[in-house]
Amino acid sequence: MNDNNKISEISLAAAYQVTSRFLVNEEQLIWRRTSLFVTLQSLVAVVIYYFRADLHVSLSIILPALGMIYSIFWYFSMTRAWAYQKFIIRMLREQEEALKLGRLGTLSRGKNIVEGGPGEDVAGELTRFSTSKVIFRAKFLADLTTWLFIVIYFVFFVIGLSNVNFS
Repeated sequence: MNDNNKISEISLAAAYQVTSRFLVNEEQLIWRRTSLFVTLQSLVAVVIYYFRADLHVSLSIILPALGMIYSIFWYFSMTRAWAYQKFIIRMLREQEEALKLGRLGTLSRGKNIVEGGPGEDVAGELTRFSTSKVIFRAKFLADLTTWLFIVIYFVFFVIGLSNVNFS
């Protein structure tokens, strides 16, 4: 092995470490943002529900409309974050392949498990996810939560409109 190959292997190993740490940070950021979104949206929804009789008619329409709009923007923002996470995972799989990790490549090997394949033999035990665990992925549940808030705000919006005297 000449010095150029050795530098290349060292660089690739360093890039893999940096990219894997970047993935962890990105995933933590996604869940921090999701937690904050759910907390704030829950508080706003409870306030609208609890004080709906005391809200001015315009506020009973504007607050739910803003909540719906914000939730829709949030959904698209998070769709981008999840796509970026998927990109990083694919980059790590490429790096594992370049490092010739074979069966030791966690993300490459884990793809078969996470996507509901037949599973993998890990340390002498078959590891796989059942169909229900594959269907109820974190992204699906996060998206469902976002759309649930949109529906809740829509209901509040309709209730607010029903209090308007159009005559």
